[in-house]
Amino acid sequence: MSLNVIRFLFPLILFFQWLSIQAQVRPVESINYTWFDEMIGIENTNIFNGEVYQPEYYPLKGEHAYFKTDKFTKGFIEYDGQKYYNQNLKYDVYKDEILVKLERGYGEAIIKLVKNKVSKFELLGHSFKLYNVDNESKGISFVEILNTSERLTLVKKHSKTKVNKIKQRTLFESFKPNSNYFIIYKNKFFDFKKDRYLLRIFPQLKDEIQEILRDKSDFKSIDKDRYRLFLIEQIEKLELEDQKI
Repeated sequence: MSLNVIRFLFPLILFFQWLSIQAQVRPVESINYTWFDEMIGIENTNIFNGEVYQPEYYPLKGEHAYFKTDKFTKGFIEYDGQKYYNQNLKYDVYKDEILVKLERGYGEAIIKLVKNKVSKFELLGHSFKLYNVDNESKGISFVEILNTSERLTLVKKHSKTKVNKIKQRTLFESFKPNSNYFIIYKNKFFDFKKDRYLLRIFPQLKDEIQEILRDKSDFKSIDKDRYRLFLIEQIEKLELEDQKI
């Protein structure tokens, strides 16, 4: 019997008995998978299939290539069709790669996961999915999901640029964060780098969109995420009203 089949069948045997003790601590699904991974050993699961990571950055103090922090933090990941909770994860924004630190019988191992096997992950309160952000299939990237609407989804692509700097005759790297927004509409990605791009995506709502942009022009300098979420919510309402006419 394959490991994947065992992974789903075996926890059911003792799960309900064990659940009575642990159910108040973590969500049921998280308890199920985490407990089974501990029972069989994480090194025997699919998440251990990847490339051993070797450190390759020499950043300036206070800078790094990762999302939010250069420390491993607990998160969730769906990898090769399986769900893994409470894993030590880091998201390398510069290379758009996921690292996981796994416990082994004789120590720890840092694994660089196979990118196209990562369906989604959650880290530091942020949710990410793997998408083809280019409609011409030039590449896949991890993007942050900013809203839950299936009709009109706002996503954010994080990136970092690297600049080599010499300090005290030693070569270091400086990382500067960047980001870009996209709208997923009718199963296609549309660039949302600038407000006026909305007029290209929704030409039938041109007058309404221009009015919204005039009224809320000062709001975007406060919080870019919230501002764009507000625009998406307003456009979704307008589109629904337009379809009723």
